[in-house]
Amino acid sequence: MDFFSVIRGGLPPLRLEKNFSLAEHTTLGCGGVADVAAYPSCGEETAALLRLLDRYGIPRFFLGAGANVLSDDGRFEGVVVLFSRMDRLSFREGRLLAGAGVGGGALLRACKGSGVGGFEPFAGIPMTVGGGIAMNAGVRDGHLGDRVRRVLAADGGKLR
Repeated sequence: MDFFSVIRGGLPPLRLEKNFSLAEHTTLGCGGVADVAAYPSCGEETAALLRLLDRYGIPRFFLGAGANVLSDDGRFEGVVVLFSRMDRLSFREGRLLAGAGVGGGALLRACKGSGVGGFEPFAGIPMTVGGGIAMNAGVRDGHLGDRVRRVLAADGGKLR
């Protein structure tokens, strides 16, 4: 099955890339090539992508900053979902709102610039907000999940 054509036909505005190099997107520089990389820009687009992948039984995995990832050097016949386009940061009513693709450094700079504390222990951890939450990134002084109040996630093709 031509995964690229299936996704392009079902979600024309979605940014896609053929023959995605995993080695170029992991901190260890390991990994082969994936058939397709998909870059959703919001939660709704992510949910629509997951519904489409489920409908056609297309394998997928999610990639954040590429840290703590040991990818096979062979070909991955499926779709790598990256959240780098979901990089919005804002502050509302004393709360930080961060997209899954926001990098750890950007998160810390935004917090410092806005006087929001509590994220300092995560300095130097190579992560995105989405990946950090998914794996509950942490250090001796705490974990990212300790500072998260709410997560909007695509699950089963729906936003929850």
